[in-house]
Amino acid sequence: MMRAEVASFGFGRMLSRFQRAVNPLGRAAKRAYHAPVREMRFVLHEVHEFEKHYESLGSETPCDRDTIDMVIDATQQLAENELAPINSNADSEGCTWVDATTTTTPTGFKQAYKLYVENGWQGLSYPEKYGGQGLPMSLAMVQADFIAAANWTFLMFPGLSKGAINTLLAHGSEELKDR
Repeated sequence: MMRAEVASFGFGRMLSRFQRAVNPLGRAAKRAYHAPVREMRFVLHEVHEFEKHYESLGSETPCDRDTIDMVIDATQQLAENELAPINSNADSEGCTWVDATTTTTPTGFKQAYKLYVENGWQGLSYPEKYGGQGLPMSLAMVQADFIAAANWTFLMFPGLSKGAINTLLAHGSEELKDR
C-alpha cells in the first residue's frame, strides 16, 4: 500500500470506531435535557428570596414557595419529557408551508403546544380576569428559561401568542380584552 492509502484506510477505521463508540446502536442521537431544578430553587429561594419579593408586590394572586416550586417542577417535567425529545425535529423537519391557510409544524410540536396551553402555561403571568393565572412575570421568565434550554424553537410558538397578548393588554379596548 502507498502511504496515502494507509493514512486514508487508518482514518476510515478510526472514524468508524469513533462513530460506534459515540452511537453504538446506529440510532440518531437524541439530546437529553436535565433542568437545573436544585440550582434554580437555590437562586430563587435563598439568593433572591422570591417569596418575600412577591409578597411586597401586593398582587391579588398569592405566590408562595409551594406555588414557585410547583411551577418549577411542572416545567421541569414538560421540558425534559415533552420538549427536549422533539428538539431535533425542528432542525430535521422544520415548518412546511402547505397553502395560503396551512403550515405544518415539526412532528410533536402541535401536541406539545396543545399540552402547554391546556395546562395554563400560556397565561401564567397574565391577569386572571382575562383567563391568566396572575402570577409574576419573573416566574414566567424562570419557566421560559427551562423551555428555551430544552427546545428553543418550541419557545418561539407561545412567544408569538404572548406578543399578541401583550399588545392587546397594552393597547386594546376593554371590550376587545373581554372577548
